[in-house]
Amino acid sequence: MWHDEFGIGDLIWHLPFFEKIAEQSRGGRVTVIASPTTCANQLLAHEPWVERVVAFERRALRGGQRTATHTGWQGMRQFARELRTLHLDRIVIFSKSATLASVAWLARIPQRVGYGFDTGQRCWLNQPPYIHPYEGKAVPIFHEVAALSMAHGFCSQPLPPRVRVPEVLVEQARARLADLPRPLFALVIGTSDPIKQWGGLRYMQLARLLMEAGGSVLILGGPGEESLALDIQHCLPESLHARIRVWCRETLMGSAAALRVCDASIGNDTGAANLAAACERPSYVVLGPRPPLDHDPLMRMLRASSLEAIRPEHIAERLRQDGLLPVG
Repeated sequence: MWHDEFGIGDLIWHLPFFEKIAEQSRGGRVTVIASPTTCANQLLAHEPWVERVVAFERRALRGGQRTATHTGWQGMRQFARELRTLHLDRIVIFSKSATLASVAWLARIPQRVGYGFDTGQRCWLNQPPYIHPYEGKAVPIFHEVAALSMAHGFCSQPLPPRVRVPEVLVEQARARLADLPRPLFALVIGTSDPIKQWGGLRYMQLARLLMEAGGSVLILGGPGEESLALDIQHCLPESLHARIRVWCRETLMGSAAALRVCDASIGNDTGAANLAAACERPSYVVLGPRPPLDHDPLMRMLRASSLEAIRPEHIAERLRQDGLLPVG
């Protein structure tokens, strides 16, 4: 499987289709090619159908933490040589890229499946049928992954993503959060894109509404959001501090375990919002005017003409309507 996107959420959308392809592959397992930015090694570590994860590094990380080793023609040729050593029988390329298809050809992989949107990619592929680009109003990635998978008989319908979280991690998270009153809401405050950030003040106001209604709040983020998370906590009345926790130093699967323990998640349009739904929890996404995500009924879009137009009280009311927040 060659995954050609860069985000954690993007990879999550692909998972159920990867698993179905694995069921029709040698030994019931597959190799997954993905960018390190997707955290594929962590996300797939507990999936029994994964043989190995191969890093495809064509985007350098910010701050020079990792260089892009597979850029340019020389980088692609080197990657083709790396793939050749794996002796793969088939590759399914979830991408419209002719370049990736040509790398698969250079790697001498016998069966090459891909979108085939145009002749530029099709000339390197050899396993039709091909599909057409998605033309709906939602984010297209999931729909195109599903279309290719159904066209080749890997599945008969679109599949909502689900992630396996080790039960030991879930029990550890449950024990750490056991003293918080229910309902327990995760506020997912991180984002890799500033235009998706709802803002600390609004999250603080929402946290207060949730706690004053009888609930509790877990603020989830990465190390880069820890300062924002602590600011949110410190701006709340001291009488509410017993109802809030800040977790910004967890592993990806540790965060997944926390989301599994929560009753619902509210947050920015980011990987953690997709992770919450994949952990079978309602995930309310502060989306604003961006294209919706419509692949999973657990993904609940909060849309408006702008992020600023989405008010904390609107979200609290939506949670009441959905039976997740006490009335009154």
